[in-house]
Amino acid sequence: MPEELGNLSSLVEFVAYTNNLTGPLPRSIGNLKNLKTFRAGQNDNQLKGFIPKDLGNCTNLDTLVLYENSLEGQIPKEIENRKFLKKLYLSKNDLNGTIPREIGNLSMTTEIDFLENYLKGEIPTKFSKKKGLRLLYLFQNQLIGVIPNELNGLRNLTMLDLSINYVTGPMPFGF
Repeated sequence: MPEELGNLSSLVEFVAYTNNLTGPLPRSIGNLKNLKTFRAGQNDNQLKGFIPKDLGNCTNLDTLVLYENSLEGQIPKEIENRKFLKKLYLSKNDLNGTIPREIGNLSMTTEIDFLENYLKGEIPTKFSKKKGLRLLYLFQNQLIGVIPNELNGLRNLTMLDLSINYVTGPMPFGF
């Protein structure tokens, strides 16, 4: 994916599903101040490297879809700067580390899909701040600990998948 992509200053939507895109995501994506939607999923596992922290500069971003690639490293904390982010799909990559607590600050987010990665640690209690969260897929990671009681407050949650992790303990009251 060319670094020059960041020169398209009027770009609002980038969609490139099911292609053979290769290489890393360009850091210049952070220059796209008008970008609302970035979808580069199902790319036969060709996009590699890290999710650029510069993506945090895309102040209008409401949809980020990067599933089914070979992205690695941690989910950047800078993603919290996306106040309007509604959909965050990072499944089927090689992401590791913990789920950043800062994701709890994304109050508009309705869908989070991190399935089939190598994410570790506990399920963040800050997910409970997302009153509009409808979908939370954490399937097949390396998450540990108990299901936080705080998730009981997610009254709009219709899909929760915690399968194939190392979650233990009793089900929270109210589930």
